[in-house]
Amino acid sequence: MQAIKKLDEIIEQVSPQMSQEEIEAEVRRLANNAHIDPATIKIEKTALNWAHNCLLVELNIGRARFERALTAPDLGLDEKDEALKDYIATLYPGRQILVGGEYRSFIKQLDNIENKARRVINKYSVKTKLGYAVSCVPKNGKTPFEELVEHIDNLEREYRAVYSQLIELLYEIKEETQEILWNASEKIYLMIKKNGPVPEEFKKNFVKRAMQNFPSREYVESMYTFKLTPKFVPLAQAEYEMRDLRHKALSLRSEVIESIKASYKEQVEGFVEDILSYLRKIIYETVVISLEALQKNGSLPGPSITSLQKMIVQVKNLNFANDQDVARQIESLQIMLNKAEKRDPDEIRKLLQDLREENRRFLNALGYEPRTVKTKIGKKIVELEPIARVQRKVRTNAIEPTVSEVEAVVRRRRAL
Repeated sequence: MQAIKKLDEIIEQVSPQMSQEEIEAEVRRLANNAHIDPATIKIEKTALNWAHNCLLVELNIGRARFERALTAPDLGLDEKDEALKDYIATLYPGRQILVGGEYRSFIKQLDNIENKARRVINKYSVKTKLGYAVSCVPKNGKTPFEELVEHIDNLEREYRAVYSQLIELLYEIKEETQEILWNASEKIYLMIKKNGPVPEEFKKNFVKRAMQNFPSREYVESMYTFKLTPKFVPLAQAEYEMRDLRHKALSLRSEVIESIKASYKEQVEGFVEDILSYLRKIIYETVVISLEALQKNGSLPGPSITSLQKMIVQVKNLNFANDQDVARQIESLQIMLNKAEKRDPDEIRKLLQDLREENRRFLNALGYEPRTVKTKIGKKIVELEPIARVQRKVRTNAIEPTVSEVEAVVRRRRAL
């Protein structure tokens, strides 16, 4: 209950949607009709309002991977050696990519484009328990969702072009791979038997065993996928289902009802907490690293300024919840960076320290503990631990556990 009250207070602080009198009157009315805590009503209304301002996106990228599992002979081990039998059984040799030589660049290009696409998703979205949420609120005439789609479309065209080249050269790639395997087979045999000559049959079987995993043109073509799928945040649908549940609840056992209600409540609170905390984590981590750089150099170096400016753009794009405190922080940081050569190191340090402490307190209030990840500042390794959060456990008809009773879960934010 204390956690709900705290979340209720934070929502009221950062994102007022109506006048205080209107909010309180509406909340009292709904709470009285439903016989539930007013704070729960406010959290639910806030979650639904934010859900209407964004879409969840899912990026699916698929292709033929040209991979096979390695075997003991690939490592120069004799499978028939009884002395090695138990040892070989303990091995997990790894995988081999059946694209070699100059054609390996196709695989690297595809990997790079896929990684770019994943980074674009992270740049434009807030990662929540329900998925990646992207704002549909216009910024400078265009929504972050539209910008995301443009980036993904461009990357899809680039990805398709490389993949099409790979398909057209599939025969040449196969020939090159077979030659690489054939040349390697002699060395592999000598590793196993220690002396020659190398039987032709061994070479043929070595190549054949590996190449049976080489995909056909039809398979390679069928495996292509590069698709961004938008979805509505499912909270609104869940709300309707909850209303329907109240009408039909007489036919359900009480423990079933409580379990469904607890699951919905966890979704609502989790969605709100994720959105509230995500931007604070980005600000906190960037500010801490900038403070370390300022401490080392005596002034804010160029890379730190660039990092702060990128963070400002990202946070503005992601603040679809209209967190007024976040907007204020970003504005004060922008004013400071705009001073260019006139920046006072002491003034910068004071602002960054204030932002660090304000966001630390905020994250603590939501149950997160900012600690320290390794990052290089010059030659020094600075410890900036990941954000750790106390995991919520849903319990019905039970006393709410204390912080010491529940397990801490570490969440690492992916680098953009």
